[in-house]
This record gives sequence, C-alpha cells and structure tokens, in this order.
Amino acid sequence: MAVVLRRVPSLAKRDHSFNLKSSQLSWDPLITDLRSSSPEKAHLVLEWRLRRMLDDDEIDHDEYSRLISLCGKIHNVSLAMHVFTSMEARGIKPTTSVFNSLVYACLLSSNAITALSLFEIMENSESYQPNSETYDNFVAGFSNIRDVNKMQAWFVGKRAAGFSANLQNYECLISGCVKARDFDTADKLYEEMMSSGIMPTLHIMEWVLEGRCKQGKL
Repeated sequence: MAVVLRRVPSLAKRDHSFNLKSSQLSWDPLITDLRSSSPEKAHLVLEWRLRRMLDDDEIDHDEYSRLISLCGKIHNVSLAMHVFTSMEARGIKPTTSVFNSLVYACLLSSNAITALSLFEIMENSESYQPNSETYDNFVAGFSNIRDVNKMQAWFVGKRAAGFSANLQNYECLISGCVKARDFDTADKLYEEMMSSGIMPTLHIMEWVLEGRCKQGKL
C-alpha cells in the first residue's frame, strides 16, 4: 500500500499528462483499503486528486461525481461538499448524478438532515430533478441504519414518483428489516418481490434464511 501511495504524486511529477481516468491507478480499492487503515491518508489522496482535477481544468461531471462518492466511502462529508463547491466555483453546473453522489456521501455518514436538504433542492430545481437513483440512495441509506419506517417510506415515495422497484431496493429493504429484527415485514417484502416477477439474488436468499433461522422457523 505504501508503494501505491508513493506512486500517486510521483506519477504526476514525472508526467504532467498523467490521466486521472487511467487504469494506472484504481481509486476504489485504494480508498477502501485506506479507509480502515489510515483515514487521514485517504483524505490526503482525495484532496490531491481534487487539486489535480482543478489544475487540469476537468469538466467531466462523472469525474466529480465519482470523487464525491469516494469521499462518502471514507465518511468525509466536508470534503465531499468541498469537491461540490469547487466544481461550482469553476462554473461547472451540477447534474442529478452529482447531487446523487452528494446525497449518497451524506447518507453513508449518517447525515440524513443534509441529505434531505439536498433532496429538497433537487425537487425545486429544473436542471437536476430527483431520479430513480436518488430514491435508491435513501432506501439504502436508511437500510444501513436499520430505520425500517423511513426506508419503506422512501420506497413508497419512489413508486409514487413513477419509478419502478428494482432488485437493489428489495435487497436493501429485506436486509434492513432482518437487521432490525422486523421479520414479518421482511417476509412480506420477499413475497411481494416474488409476486412481481423479480428473482432474488443469493444475498437476498441469505437474508431471508437468516431471518427465518432467528425466528426458529428452520
């Protein structure tokens, strides 16, 4: 890992045309490893990446969106916000995808209030309206903290907004219910999923089996 970290600045110094999108560096595994071993180093790596993007006049929304998501993975909302405001300061208008990444970062850090504020901004905008992924993030976020009522409310809200339920939603809902020991709701959601023609993944089956074991049904 230390070797990889040394390569980040050294590659940039040696070749100014070094491309942040290049396969020379795989950002997700690097940040995931650093998240537990050295959060401060993870922060420094992401700060360096932002500086490099700004120096190179990066205008690709997807790059900013990915960087904000990485900030979420290390539970650093302030850095995610800094990426967002730095992008805006360069005259780059945010998109729904960028807002979704910021919502995701907030929810990963259990900052639901800020996430809800961002959702309200999206709802009142013309350029970055909430989409299916926006609702998915809230369902997943509240599933992670075992808030069954809120994750179900966002699931209902997603369908009320005209978006279809997907496999990810049911996995989040069922796992959230089992973790919260709400086994009856987990079973109902599983039956609903099957009746709608959505086939369960291995992870969903494992959660269903875990719930039934805890109920003494197996």
